[in-house]
Amino acid sequence: MFPRFVRSSASQATWGFVCKPKWIPWSKWQAGSFATILAGGLMYGAYAESAVAELDTSKLRCQWDSSKPKESIHKPVVVVACGSFNPPTIMHLRMFELARDALKQKGYDPLGGYMSPVNDGYGKKDLASAEHRLKMCELATSSSDMIMVDHWEATGTAYKRTRAVLERVEQNLKEAFDDGSPSTPTKVMLLCGSDLLESLCVPGVWKPPDVKHILEHHGIVCLARSGSDAVKLINDEKSCLYEFRDKIIVMEDPVDNAISSKVIRECLREGRSVRYIVPESVVEYMKKNELYKA
Repeated sequence: MFPRFVRSSASQATWGFVCKPKWIPWSKWQAGSFATILAGGLMYGAYAESAVAELDTSKLRCQWDSSKPKESIHKPVVVVACGSFNPPTIMHLRMFELARDALKQKGYDPLGGYMSPVNDGYGKKDLASAEHRLKMCELATSSSDMIMVDHWEATGTAYKRTRAVLERVEQNLKEAFDDGSPSTPTKVMLLCGSDLLESLCVPGVWKPPDVKHILEHHGIVCLARSGSDAVKLINDEKSCLYEFRDKIIVMEDPVDNAISSKVIRECLREGRSVRYIVPESVVEYMKKNELYKA
């Protein structure tokens, strides 16, 4: 399905996707949320969770010249990166740019992408709160023309599996877009590094039905990290990925991509600078909130 195809604003040269507004049904207010607000809760409880979890579609627009007609958009795709983002680095952001290039080369029409920070219930060591990680992701992506932050996974009451995140984004896009092209639904693919790709075949880490569904229904765009061989892995006949190798796009980055959130945290604990490997706005946020100190 496609949303309406109109000018996004007078100052933008590209044509944009405009989605139907999401109105809060009166029934939700009648269900007790309105009473909560009157009591001084200010959008707290179920209503707040509904509002916070709303999928942002503001950057889902064409990434090409405005002269390209919408009828030529045959393979629309959105990528979703699930992770800790603890904190987000420039490599997290660059991964989306590399994915856009790789998908275009494969004949897809990339519309945008989402960062989905993991829920606090994941229980990872040194994991900053969801509140901090969401704010850092918002700051990091503020200048991007394609990356948005999905709050649903991080703000829920419990840890959510990656399959559920992808299905939720897919369903929300179906509901948000106008009924114009039902024969061409927007594909939602998982964006990840090769470390996550390798973990798909590790017993006990993933539920086999989830792995099959993600590979078969969504597909994966993977950035090969330094020291890994993702291409060899997916072409290994003994690998759980071999059957779905055509559903996996492996990206190679000509720039060394050894930067990781773990390295950032180690540098901060040791009092070393992380400028120019983390967005400046995130550096200032971590400093202000004294995150990842020894």
